[in-house]
Amino acid sequence: MRNLLFVLIVLTFSAVAQTDAPPKTIWERYNEKWGTYNGFDFNVGGKVHSVFEESTGRSMYGVLFQPRYNFFSPSDLFSLSLGSPISLGFDFLSTNLGNRYGLFSEIPLAVTANLGAKATSESDYVFGVFLGSGVSYSYNLFGQNDFSNTIHLLGPYFQGGIRWRQGGFTQGIMVNYSYALPSRSQEVNGIVLNSTITKQSIGISFLYWF
Repeated sequence: MRNLLFVLIVLTFSAVAQTDAPPKTIWERYNEKWGTYNGFDFNVGGKVHSVFEESTGRSMYGVLFQPRYNFFSPSDLFSLSLGSPISLGFDFLSTNLGNRYGLFSEIPLAVTANLGAKATSESDYVFGVFLGSGVSYSYNLFGQNDFSNTIHLLGPYFQGGIRWRQGGFTQGIMVNYSYALPSRSQEVNGIVLNSTITKQSIGISFLYWF
């Protein structure tokens, strides 16, 4: 009889404890359903950055650092992430005509869909793809001897590529494209200056995850 009474008391307290448990927040419910593999990821890489203004172009070489956060990952196969593949680089060449130099930096912010390899930090698939878009700002400086030219690009940004696992590490290739939004024409001393020169950039990056 005492054992039965003890069991009833324990069950009663358990029921009360469950009833008094605080309700789950919206964020907790979201993570349980859609954020099983949410979290930060990071990769580095080398980049070839090409900038075009009308029919002229120039290429430079640099490094890429890409932090990203997976905010939607119902499984380790697929995720949506918000990331910023920041790149910096330069170019220098000394010739008989003088010294030629270049400097660039690009700071995009993009939402990307990831499938397969490195879709999340827990993914161990052999192959994967990704595709994303957002906005980007790029600063580009070119010079030769006493002449220099600065190109600013602020506008839409698109990226895509593949990832694969090899030797226990994940590698990848990414291609990105951005262009400057056209600016308005302005009038100076009665002369209308048209600022609709096409400015765009294309980059190819070789990615690496530790």
